[in-house]
Amino acid sequence: MKTLIFAAAAERYAVLPDLTPVHDMEALRERLETGPVSDSNLRELLAKAVKAIRIGGQDYIELELTNGTMIGKEQTT
Repeated sequence: MKTLIFAAAAERYAVLPDLTPVHDMEALRERLETGPVSDSNLRELLAKAVKAIRIGGQDYIELELTNGTMIGKEQTT
């Protein structure tokens, strides 16, 4: 009886959406890797993955990601 209760609970739980940030990023990554990149996907990526954008001087852009990683790049003209 206990096994049947746990099986029924697991079946119901499996259909619930996973709203954790990790799941959201995995779903977004899958969409970006499997199809053409759309503006809405890029906006969603920027909103979910980037914590801050810093511009230093006229030739440096730095992104601070939500996981703490810093990405920087000098622009060459």
